[in-house]
Amino acid sequence: MSSSADNDQALSPTTNLTNPKFPAAGTGVYDTAAEQAAKKQHEQPGSTDTAVTNDAPKGIPNDGDKQLGGMATAPTGAPVNTGSKDPRQMVGQPSLFSANEDGERPAMVERAESVMIEEQLPAFMQVDEKQHKHRHHYRAELRRRLQIKNNAIAFVSEFVGTVLFLFFAFGIATQATNSQTTASPDFGQPNLQALLYSSLGFGFSLAVNAWTFYRVSGGLFNPAVTLALFLTGTLGWFQLIHLTIAQFLGGIAAAALTAGILPGNVNARTTLANGTTVAQGFFLEFFLTAQLILAIFLLAAEKHRGTFLAPVGIGLALFLAELLGTNYTGGSLNPARTLGPNVVRGEFNGYDWIYWIAPYAAAIITSGFYTLLKYFQYESANIGQDADDSRQVFKDAYGNVIGVLETMAASEFAFVKQTAMRSDNEGTVVSNSSMSNGITAAQAVKKSREDKEKAAAIDLGPNSVPNGTA
Repeated sequence: MSSSADNDQALSPTTNLTNPKFPAAGTGVYDTAAEQAAKKQHEQPGSTDTAVTNDAPKGIPNDGDKQLGGMATAPTGAPVNTGSKDPRQMVGQPSLFSANEDGERPAMVERAESVMIEEQLPAFMQVDEKQHKHRHHYRAELRRRLQIKNNAIAFVSEFVGTVLFLFFAFGIATQATNSQTTASPDFGQPNLQALLYSSLGFGFSLAVNAWTFYRVSGGLFNPAVTLALFLTGTLGWFQLIHLTIAQFLGGIAAAALTAGILPGNVNARTTLANGTTVAQGFFLEFFLTAQLILAIFLLAAEKHRGTFLAPVGIGLALFLAELLGTNYTGGSLNPARTLGPNVVRGEFNGYDWIYWIAPYAAAIITSGFYTLLKYFQYESANIGQDADDSRQVFKDAYGNVIGVLETMAASEFAFVKQTAMRSDNEGTVVSNSSMSNGITAAQAVKKSREDKEKAAAIDLGPNSVPNGTA
């Protein structure tokens, strides 16, 4: 026990003492001051220190050491000399990025995580570290406030996006309805111009606003879509609840804005028309909503090379659904779209339940179908659809390929923003000249390469030494 205490005192000043019990294997520095401790241990056969002694019988290594190819490894994993002379003992240095014996992350990683979260919090949500005795309590409070901030942003963005989407859609649908001159109570000829105008309004409004808000809240704007993403594991319970509330409130607010800004009342209710029965209306709404949700799954939820164009495909899916459903059911596909005008006008029908049950049933069935596709790994049925012959690579200063850039899902990142922690002089080359400032290591390599290229382009004559042969 005394020899272990001596070695603890002999650690190098550069050794990290935050976790000195079990240093990471293969990391260490030579400690010349430990030579005296090695000499003392040579005289103590019963010592249990990590230094190698010659007191064990020939051919039998000490219990704490492992003989590997003429070198012995101490219990810490660091190699030590096995010669008969006084060794230069290698003292293991704990890794700054490896977990300790209790499975806890080291202080540097924990601090880096805290700094990353602090940068994402506004000033009024910052946490005073002095109020928490333990670092993990401080990090837990940071994570809690970050989650609150993100949920608040998602709620507000989903509300605003739903209002904008349905405000333009309701306004265009109201104009189309008011401009109809051909009445068709029972199997009459629909007004195709008004139908096309209204359908384009819904499709374009969804495409524009989904493209605007998809990076903030996802651009869902539909409680049925929110349920579908929850069933597939994309959203959690709390997100399902508070996003659904934001969407219903947005539908009511959009209808109120339309009624208040445009002349007359909002004329965009969803009703059965042209002799459509309740059963027909239910299944029509079911399949129209299934088409929309399936487009969202395979264009937006699935990450591929064309994901950034997903809002266009989703808007076209709604446009297609509105072309078929508007003259029969009003083309709801969205409980919030039906609830808004009904609340503002104060009018409800006994069959309004189909505009709620059908979209939610479509969300459940479509989620099951999508999950089945994922279970059977549908990508193998049509290989190479997202293949790309070109690759983004990393090159060194001399043009050699040293790595390939790979992509991963955003959900695999621990944080949205990561900042590397630098030491005071890391990556800086200090110039000896007082006339120039220090340059980074990358700039120094680039400058050296440019100088070599310039030198190679100059003909120095037959008596000159070729560049790079000195």
